[in-house]
Amino acid sequence: MSLLDVRDLSLHIGDLAILDRVSLRQEAGTIAGLVGESGCGKSMTALSIMGLLPRGARLDGTVLFDGEDLLSLSEREMCAVRGRRIAMIFQEPTTALNPVMTIGAQIAEGIALHLDLDAAETDRRVCAAMQRVGLPVARFSPDLYPHQLSGGQRQRVMIAMALATEPALLIADEPTTALDVAIQIDVLRLLRGIVRESAMTLLLITHDLGVIAGMCDRLAVMYAGRVVEEGPTEEVFAHLAHPYTRALVAAVPQPEARAGRLPTIGGSVPGPGPAIVADACTFADRCPFVTGVCRETRPPLAAIRPGHAVACYHPRHEG
Repeated sequence: MSLLDVRDLSLHIGDLAILDRVSLRQEAGTIAGLVGESGCGKSMTALSIMGLLPRGARLDGTVLFDGEDLLSLSEREMCAVRGRRIAMIFQEPTTALNPVMTIGAQIAEGIALHLDLDAAETDRRVCAAMQRVGLPVARFSPDLYPHQLSGGQRQRVMIAMALATEPALLIADEPTTALDVAIQIDVLRLLRGIVRESAMTLLLITHDLGVIAGMCDRLAVMYAGRVVEEGPTEEVFAHLAHPYTRALVAAVPQPEARAGRLPTIGGSVPGPGPAIVADACTFADRCPFVTGVCRETRPPLAAIRPGHAVACYHPRHEG
């Protein structure tokens, strides 16, 4: 049985459609990637799983976690899951960390809420979590405040907070966006190492296809609130099926391409609203292979190879 099984998840905030029938499955102990341009619905999918949505949000569908439907839980029941069995690393530690609390107190907060430990054991857990993410207390006191750390160090504190309660599922939302390239590599290696050694499950949200290729067992490509392609990472990269996936890969800068304009995808992602739930392909206006059927009927997410599914009437189109 999958640890995480999202089925036909739709999200409306007020009258605006944000997600439309998103389905994802992830086995325990694996690393899965969720990729797409900004505005495709990746972060909103993660926030829907966590139950961290703004007032006025309405969710439909099913979010099964270890066999339990999270959407059926009360807020009190969800609080027992959030931070304990499922944890999340947010993309901007500067805003996610409390500037007036020490880093030790922030790491200890989740431990105190979810685990019945005395003060001495809580302190031991805090020190162990900091050591685990490369912040040994001999050099980085738990009494430091976030502003006394670098961006990479603050991100490590966020990871320590998420790991302190030993969750089964860790969701990392663009965890390296605000970091320079060298620090990004360190943080990603840290995450991969921790996940592998502890058999934790990681859902990694990113717009970086290189990160997906280097870290993830499976990936799902999102566009305009829908999953348009998903499958094992090697399989998807070997047989790029959806025109949007192909366009994303083509837009990645190549080291040997030193002159001329970089490839781009014309147009932009449709904003929240009717286009997301329209009975048509949401990529039709940007797709070079569009035909009449694409504008008239929504393509279903269907298997084209074992474990590899795509929502397109013209997959692997060679032009």
